[in-house]
Amino acid sequence: KLNASPAYLRPGFAFGGYCLPKDTRALNVCAGDLGLDLPLLASILPSNDFHLRRAIDAVSDLGLKRIGVYGISFKGGTDDFRQSPALTLVNELDHRGMEVRLFDPTIIAVQQNSPSDAVAENVLNRLSPSLDVWLSTIDAIALTQTAPPETMSRIRASGLPILDLAGSS
Repeated sequence: KLNASPAYLRPGFAFGGYCLPKDTRALNVCAGDLGLDLPLLASILPSNDFHLRRAIDAVSDLGLKRIGVYGISFKGGTDDFRQSPALTLVNELDHRGMEVRLFDPTIIAVQQNSPSDAVAENVLNRLSPSLDVWLSTIDAIALTQTAPPETMSRIRASGLPILDLAGSS
């Protein structure tokens, strides 16, 4: 019998951000410089990329035009969306001809402090000002982060198809 939490069997969305991918690459380079073969470490980034590509295909396979992405930052509870896998998801869905609308309550709360580069402008221009507005403009929902229980109940009550990429339900 394994003493493993059920959470281990429900991985979340792909990881991103500034530090973890950079640190993983650095560890791989250091291992190579030392002549070490570390297959588990070497497989982390390709596995994460595969996980992200599979999520992109799953959203695309819904066959719907207007997709709502909940959670654009690289992890819940932060307003930092640098190197967020959700941005890759949004860009790929754009290339596939879908209209993508965003909702992230943490970014809404601090958007006046957001950076003013092209990526930030693109995110802020797509960001719905409220959950109700967001829900009224989409055909399906892709959750990249776990939503708070009250928000999740409102999302479920919308009747829209939900693709839980965060593994939260």
